[in-house]
Amino acid sequence: FSTWPSPQVFAHTYSNTSNVHGIAWSRSQYKDTHFLGDFQDVEDCEQAFRNYSSSTPIWFDDGGIQCRSFSFFSPQHSNRRGGLSKWAGQCFGVVSERWERVQESDVFSGRICLLDTQVMSQCDSVSCSAALAR
Repeated sequence: FSTWPSPQVFAHTYSNTSNVHGIAWSRSQYKDTHFLGDFQDVEDCEQAFRNYSSSTPIWFDDGGIQCRSFSFFSPQHSNRRGGLSKWAGQCFGVVSERWERVQESDVFSGRICLLDTQVMSQCDSVSCSAALAR
């Protein structure tokens, strides 16, 4: 996200929520969903996503807001039979505006949004956070 001049960053992580359900392929890249690696916790996944996103140039839309997201399958993520799933520990970044949350146990999804200075001048941190958290 380093390509923009002085944007304001808003980030929020949702528990038991997947933004890649039915879209991601295990340890693969598919369309706008990129496999970022295997991790032990959501913080490391988020950091990998931030590092990856900062090297991918993207631009603000006409509304002055740009959002990206990531999903992390915790190491405890289980399959339907009760054993560990093949997804356990995997981290994915979504490099488009897609934000289609689905409830899924042991998955964390984060949304990171940048607001340009014009948008920031029209809202405070509370109202912007609430609007972006939808």
